[in-house]
Parts: sequence; structure tokens; C-alpha cells
Amino acid sequence: MKEKSKLILLLKALNNTEIRRLGELVHSPYFNKNKKVMRLFDLLKKKHPVFLKLDKEKLFFKVFLDKKKYHDGLFRALTSDLTNLVETFLAQQKLEKNNFYKDYWTALSFHERFLFDLFGRKLTKMVEHENQKEIKNTDYFYQKYLLDKVSYQHSNVNINRARQTSLQEVVYSLDQYYIADKIRHSAAVLQWERVLNTKYEIHMLKETLNFLEKNPFTDVPSIHLLHQLVLTYNYFDEESHYTNFKEGVLKYEKQLQDFDIRQFYTALLNYCRFKINQGKRHFLKESFLLYEHILEMDILTAHKYFSHNHFRNIVQAALYVKEYNWTEEFILSFKDRVMPKFRENVFAFSMAMLFFEKSQFEQAMSHLRDIQYSDIEFIDFYYHMYFKTLLIKTAFELDETELMLSTLEAFRIYLFRNKKVPTEYKNSYSNFIRLVRRIATKKMARRLQVDVLEKEIHSTNPLIQKDWLLKILHA
Repeated sequence: MKEKSKLILLLKALNNTEIRRLGELVHSPYFNKNKKVMRLFDLLKKKHPVFLKLDKEKLFFKVFLDKKKYHDGLFRALTSDLTNLVETFLAQQKLEKNNFYKDYWTALSFHERFLFDLFGRKLTKMVEHENQKEIKNTDYFYQKYLLDKVSYQHSNVNINRARQTSLQEVVYSLDQYYIADKIRHSAAVLQWERVLNTKYEIHMLKETLNFLEKNPFTDVPSIHLLHQLVLTYNYFDEESHYTNFKEGVLKYEKQLQDFDIRQFYTALLNYCRFKINQGKRHFLKESFLLYEHILEMDILTAHKYFSHNHFRNIVQAALYVKEYNWTEEFILSFKDRVMPKFRENVFAFSMAMLFFEKSQFEQAMSHLRDIQYSDIEFIDFYYHMYFKTLLIKTAFELDETELMLSTLEAFRIYLFRNKKVPTEYKNSYSNFIRLVRRIATKKMARRLQVDVLEKEIHSTNPLIQKDWLLKILHA
């Protein structure tokens, strides 16, 4: 039996408690009356969680005690039945954890059986519960829409004139849900457009923004802030939108769910990163102050691990404001919270950044040499560009000319071939490569025209590492 079969993959994904509860479902006559399915589950349960050395023919004969010859069709049917039960178990788990949908389907069942009194009491209780919720997000608006819709359908059945305004409530609830979900997805799309250098179609965005200008959802912080997020990215060059968005996040953060807080701070940090890559260095201090605040809240570890991108950005921002001791303490304290497959490389790169900023170039190069990767990229294209840039700078400072020139050429080819790198990034890094090569070549030939190159550095846009280029030019 293949370890990557759907059934085995599902069983591997369950913890010990879930396996035990799944066994209760499999042995429940309400869900399953096939004793062979029960027998197969009991045999597989003993192999949880690794499921090594599964021989389907041996399993077959232990389940089908009356069979003398292996029958693949019978075994496949049995595993399919057990797979369906695992899927039923997963759905049941979700339903049990969500009281709203459990009550909602119960109310609909009452209505279908003409138990209108029970339906009315259940609906009233659900509406009261929804109205007591302090956090109003897209889930809240969707659930409110469902309740208003079923209430309206009930009023039609009972021809209840007292509820004739219910149709207006359904339409308004639908508008609220649509706008809330539309603005959430629009916010995500606008950010991904910049990350992936891809243009998406966002239909009715202008109409949605016009609606929100007149109906700003100020009583619903998550929707109000999503509106501010969209304005920030849709009008990217108008930094006043970023300021308004940041002030709103700081104002409402205690009223938001962890998911929303994480989303909003990530959007603020990404904006800072995009601006930094445009050469606006003051956003490094801005991002450091944001990260200081975020680390106190401990909201960056959504799924146990710390994002390797956040890790690098924190180090970069802290070094810009020359917080060397703070940076080293952060690297050492948070290293083990980076995903294991990235951990050592992220640590090595972060220490290399720290030592470079302290002008300890030998130590920086030592850590850069510790970085190991087998693919064409070091982690992802962002990390790869930062890594190549630091390697070039360090090699230049150490007069390792051959390494520097070979890295410049390899980096140039990488940027030319990689279609994922946004055009603005390509231009910025390509300009950096060209100017480093010119400075190095002219220095070696003792034909350095400082004034000419200085003017070129100042006038070149986009361009990363302007300050460093000017430094080595005058060294």
C-alpha cells in the first residue's frame, strides 16, 4: 500500500486524539456498518503515525478472512469506503467547532419540518448571539446575511406582513458582506501585484471605493482598515495614505483578531520594504519601529515558525539605525524560531549582515561562505538578490577582485533570466551591478573619474546601495 495514497496521507495528518475519535466514528453504526472497514482501520491504526512497510496483500487477507486469492478491486473499494469515513470525520470536526453553522442547519431542519415555533426560537437566539459579537469581520457579515435571508424566506412562507422590511435587511446584509469580502480580496491582490510583478483584474474596485467613501464602516475597524490598506497600495506614491493606515492600525489593534492584526502589520511592513527598494532609506527606521512594536505583541509566529523574510527585514532595519547589540541579541534569540530548512542559512546571512555593518569584513565573508544551497536560488529571489549584493560588497571591501567580478556576472545573468523578479527590482539591481563594475574596473586601471561617477550615481534611478557606492567611490 503506497505511503502517498490518499487514505494514508489523511491518516498521517491526524494526531493521536483524532485517530482515537476517528475510531469511534468508524465503529459507530450510525456512520458505518461494514465490519471489514472497521477491521482495516484497526489494522492501520497500529501503524500510526509513520505507516511503514504496508503490504496491501497482507492487509487484504487479514480483512477478508474468507478469501484465498487477492482481489485488488475489493481492496480498493474498501480503502475508498474508509477514506470517505475519514473525510466525514474531518467535516464533522469542523461542524462541532462551529456553533453558528450547527445551529443554522438545525434551524433550517426545523423549518423544513414545519416546526415554526422551534425555528423562531432558534433564530431569535442566534440573532441575539450575533448582535453581541464585538468583532465584526467578513464572517460576521456573511452569517448576518444568512440569518436575514432565512428570516425573510420564513416571512414569505407565513405571509408575515410585520416582517415586510426583511427584504431590505437581506439586501443590505448582502451589500455589507460583499463589500467586506471584496475589499479584503482587493487588498490582497494589490499587495501581490507588487510582490509578483503581475497585473490582476479587479472589477468594480472604483465603485467599491466610491461606496466606502460614502459609507466608511468606521464602526467596523477591520473593514475600515482594509479600506485604508487598499488606498495605501492603490495610490502607492501618496504616502499620506500609509500614514492614515498606520495610525488606524495602532488605534484599533486591541479590537482586532490576531489574523487581522498580522495581516495589517504585514501590509505596513511590505509597504516600507517596497519604499526601501525604491531608495527611500527613511523607511528603514520606520520599519524598525514597527518591528519593535510587533515583537512586543508576539504576532509574527502564526504557525509556530517565524517568517524568514521578517527575520531578514528586522535585521536590516535594526542595522540601519545602528542597533548592533539589539540585532545580535535578536538573531541569537529568534534563530530557533525560523523554519528548520531555512534556519542555518538565515542565521549565517543575518550574522554576515551584522559583521559587514560593523566593518568586520573577514567575519562577514566567513558567514557568507557558510551559506549552502543546491538550487539556483538562495531561499527565494528576494533573499538571493540580498545575498548576492552582500557578497559583492564584502568581496569588494576585501579586495577579492576575482570573486567580486564573477559574482557580478553571475548576478547579471540571474536577473536577465529570472522572469519572477519585478522590473523595478531588475532595473535597480542591474544599475548597481553596472556601477560597481565601473568603479572597480576604473580603480584597477587607475582611471577613476570621481566627479563623473558621483553625478551618475546621484542621477541613476532606481538604484540600490547609493550610500555604499558613494563611500567606495571616495575611499
